[in-house]
Amino acid sequence: MPICTAHALILRRHDVRETSLLLEVLTAEWGRFSGLIKGFRDQPARYGSPALPGSLNTIVFYDTPRKSVFLMSQCDLFDELTSRIHQPTALQAQARILELLHQGTAPRDPQPELFRLAVQALRTLSTARHASMATRLFELKFLKLLGLHPSIEECVGCNQPPGAHAGLSLRLGGLLCPQCAIQDRAAQPLTPGTLATLQHALRASWMQALRLQWSPRIRTEIERLLDRFVAFHVDIRLQTPLADEEPAYAET
Repeated sequence: MPICTAHALILRRHDVRETSLLLEVLTAEWGRFSGLIKGFRDQPARYGSPALPGSLNTIVFYDTPRKSVFLMSQCDLFDELTSRIHQPTALQAQARILELLHQGTAPRDPQPELFRLAVQALRTLSTARHASMATRLFELKFLKLLGLHPSIEECVGCNQPPGAHAGLSLRLGGLLCPQCAIQDRAAQPLTPGTLATLQHALRASWMQALRLQWSPRIRTEIERLLDRFVAFHVDIRLQTPLADEEPAYAET
């Protein structure tokens, strides 16, 4: 039963009986798993962390492959990230990111790049001008890392550049050019500005994508698209709504 140490992002916490604490965490090396800390609430001074959702902690645990819950012996705060924010928009954004990580990842499936992206996105929320838009960007890059993002560089029917008036097929997972539109009559038309925004957001780094400007119309299209893609391809419906921000952004 090896002893392991890792940086862990806390997704959820639950009180167990009178003194213990059950944490749902995400790590780069072991993926998402549950860990039990016995006596946490009985001896809080023994631990250097309040174990708040949205915080990054250094944990020590026992790797027991045959058990569904690991036993943790240490949980020390490493970075608060967004665990102590108070702005309603940032709190909703934080909760939605944590919910997506909890519901959209498989247990004990290491995703180092996703872990780094999650930490980066949560750290951004504490200073982001528009937290809900940062969260939508995270959702888009989350889908990309899982290989579930919409294919928007070429038509999924003929593998040619989609051109103008292309539609996005939820069922086929990408764009259909006008000649291939018959393959899915339910494909959703995308404006050129929305298509260009999606292409840039998927290609760019996190910080570069954050500087991208979304007009209200583009934002509405992308939000509708992402909600449908997450529900269809990840098979979850996120319960945490995002605040209705109205940034005065120019058309892309």
